[in-house]
Amino acid sequence: MKKPKGPLLLVLILIILTGSFPAMEVKADNTVNDRFYVGYEFYYTFQKIGEILKVTNSNKKIATITKTSDDELLVKAKSPGKTTLTIKGKAYTRKINLTVKKMDVTAKFCGKLPNGEHLVKVTNNTKEGFFESVRFAVVLRASNGDFLDYGSISVYSLLPGKSLYVKYMPEEDSGCDFSKSTLEVSSFETEALLSNITYTDCSSKLAVTDVKGGVLSPSDSEISVKFKNNSSEVAHIYFQICWYDEKGKIVDISNHFWGDLSAKETGKETIFVPDEDYSAASYRMSVVGYNKVYPKPTNEASYIPTF
Repeated sequence: MKKPKGPLLLVLILIILTGSFPAMEVKADNTVNDRFYVGYEFYYTFQKIGEILKVTNSNKKIATITKTSDDELLVKAKSPGKTTLTIKGKAYTRKINLTVKKMDVTAKFCGKLPNGEHLVKVTNNTKEGFFESVRFAVVLRASNGDFLDYGSISVYSLLPGKSLYVKYMPEEDSGCDFSKSTLEVSSFETEALLSNITYTDCSSKLAVTDVKGGVLSPSDSEISVKFKNNSSEVAHIYFQICWYDEKGKIVDISNHFWGDLSAKETGKETIFVPDEDYSAASYRMSVVGYNKVYPKPTNEASYIPTF
């Protein structure tokens, strides 16, 4: 029998000394597609990539990328557009196709309620942008523009193209000019960015039965609402009620998160009418329903190319 020579001999010696075969590269798809909004920041940590050797960014105007440790990177979204981030590690190379969009959620003061709270209308103009919550920084100013005070408000379950109301009570609004005051987005939460969860507006597929039909009598202390989910997926239901006086002016709002309703199932909610001090004579209900679809689980071995 001939003795092994050259590279084969070296491999056999390595197996004898270590008791294992040398690491082999596994062919896999190491490209991911992520979405950010302008101003969003995220720390990427790569499993088993080893030390990060080189990072390239195809468009630095869209996003910046900073190495923060041997296996971690900080990515900051700067402006709308697309860029490809290539991360070369000792073990494998990862590519991130990053799409950055502009978040367009606005808020404005639109009146004062009988209890002294101020009504704020929030509108989501972001195309295909669903937000579990959006937080606004409130800056109150006098008529001459001088700063008076600051605060914050939050709104929840904001679908694209939808508007919701929220109430704000400043500690002191004496001398405040709400036409000069501002509301700016300070933070938001959405699972749609990195998880690739998709949200579908199914509000039109919710059958809502309102026994009172939006009209109240002086003796009414509560209303009853029934829902039926006619969509093919679980519906997450959130609704808001605007209460009006006899002149049609909003006197109060109430928010209700009903929860999850399975496909073709029905649900019921009992809602208390504002007390008599508000003089509510009618109401209007805005129902928001959405389907939340999760991506198929990814096998870790499919994106870790060495073992």
